[in-house]
Amino acid sequence: MQASQYQKIRNLKDHASILSFLERNGIDDLEDFHNEIGAINKSFYIIKGEITKTEQEIYSFDKKSELWEEFDKLKPTLKKYNALSDSDKKVVYKKHSAKIDRAKELKKIWKDYAASGNDITPKVWSKESAKLKNNKKLYSWKMEQLREELSRAEKITKRLDKMQLDVDRVKSKTKEMKYKIHIF
Repeated sequence: MQASQYQKIRNLKDHASILSFLERNGIDDLEDFHNEIGAINKSFYIIKGEITKTEQEIYSFDKKSELWEEFDKLKPTLKKYNALSDSDKKVVYKKHSAKIDRAKELKKIWKDYAASGNDITPKVWSKESAKLKNNKKLYSWKMEQLREELSRAEKITKRLDKMQLDVDRVKSKTKEMKYKIHIF
């Protein structure tokens, strides 16, 4: 069976792709190939872990910023409430208990946060969050590149397996032919 022009071009492209991948990664033999796939896989999962860690840090900074912003809005209400006489506080509390309770809760959170040696720096949190979001984009880009490399390596593995199967068939046919020749 003669290969079509399309199949010949496809095979040529496959061989060029394999050669490009092998040269780009400095691969000389099958052992190097498997080691490279292992290294790419390892890098992939390291970067995946970095993305997860970065997402957690972003969440932490964003959550602190969000809580600080909420507290900042409620501070004037709490300040006015604390300035009232006890009898006036009861009346105001009945109307605004949810806001006052939330402000007290947030005040305690921030007091405990500061007491544990942390600085309350919303602008820094915002900058750090933005920096981490940029890092996450870079990690995601790297991860996508590695995913593409793994995809190419998988295609190469399939192609090499097919080539090995073809070689095995030729060897089998050769043995069969030698056997037939010896019989005659």
